[in-house]
Amino acid sequence: MDDFLFDDINKLDVVGICKKIVCTDRINYIIENGTAQLTSLIPDSIGAAEYRFISGKGGFSSINFIEWVAKKETIKNLCVSTLAVGKKEIKKLAELDIEKAIFIIGTIFGKRGLAESYNYYDVFRETCEDKNWDIIETNNHSKIILMQTKNHYYVLETSSNLNENPKMEQFCFCDNKELYDFYNQFFIKLKEVINAKRR
Repeated sequence: MDDFLFDDINKLDVVGICKKIVCTDRINYIIENGTAQLTSLIPDSIGAAEYRFISGKGGFSSINFIEWVAKKETIKNLCVSTLAVGKKEIKKLAELDIEKAIFIIGTIFGKRGLAESYNYYDVFRETCEDKNWDIIETNNHSKIILMQTKNHYYVLETSSNLNENPKMEQFCFCDNKELYDFYNQFFIKLKEVINAKRR
């Protein structure tokens, strides 16, 4: 420990240390740029391959995978399990070719939580109502996105919420009906259980 520089570091004891970092300006995230980055990394058809990514600060995020698919074909069923949905992402989803969608969001994102402080939960809810998309609120921290098209069953497993990417995130992306069905069956049952409790 003698070689470790403790200048400008607050010491609690040998168990923990803390350093004050001056934050830089927030990156202005542009969805289209993220989709262009993603498109440059994967082929038009991913086949049976499983693609794994790490996206750096300000790089592509979950919305870019949805846009990548929707630019190629209609998304017949979209299922998004996420803690929160960003305002830009809500607007982008409304522009895309998506027939049916369900959002399984964290209760913290709901009216009494995270989105209220940013004043866009109503935008999210109204967009879903206009599109006849479903919202399920539950104690959720998972980040899984399912996209069914005419001939494909895309699955995205990620650390990224469906919002801007201000930090490093990881992704696993594949076209796999067996994995799609595994997650989809769980989310269908979850929706049934939560709706039954509301009655």
